[in-house]
Amino acid sequence: MDGKSCRESMVWMVFFMPDLKKTKAKWQLATLALAFLASCPASVKASEPGIFIQRAQLDIKDNLQIVTADIEYRFPPVALRALDEGIPLTFRVKLRIDRLRSWGWPENLVQDERMIQLRYQPLAKSFQVSDLRSGAVLHYASLTSVLDTLSHLRGWSIPVLPPFDEDEQREATLSFDFDVESLPLPLRLVAYLSPDWTMDTPPYRWPIAH
Repeated sequence: MDGKSCRESMVWMVFFMPDLKKTKAKWQLATLALAFLASCPASVKASEPGIFIQRAQLDIKDNLQIVTADIEYRFPPVALRALDEGIPLTFRVKLRIDRLRSWGWPENLVQDERMIQLRYQPLAKSFQVSDLRSGAVLHYASLTSVLDTLSHLRGWSIPVLPPFDEDEQREATLSFDFDVESLPLPLRLVAYLSPDWTMDTPPYRWPIAH
């Protein structure tokens, strides 16, 4: 493993080891929300915004089952502008593993979730990334550095799965969702109504081998 990959792995491990306060005044947020609606046209974008999982797999290391994934982030302009104003963006990372059945609904074996928050601090001119569940906080000098690290999810350990039954099939699903409800109220209304805030991502599914 090279130095960069090792550093990225350590970052995610810190995040997955066992609420930042909002300080914006309501009138400032309302003004900003109106500015977003007035100045951001519903134009055709060069690339569709969203969070796209390029690859995901389940590895076994030191008797632990570890999720790894490579992700591409494409934030829409309005989200980047909100971030630049000091408004945090929160993302829900969800993992589930199911035992597939020839009839009926799949049986869920594992369901886990992380809440990752990205915030820009204008006074310090730095970015802060927080795991809201573990409380881990990391700081970066640029958004490029943030995305370069978060694009390589490493070190997410999950409970040990039960042994496979004969001819059993299992499927894992990983998804990233933008948490609109975490936005300040005036901007939340804008995000629900405006397609410019869309950051939906298709879930990534893959079979788990015996």
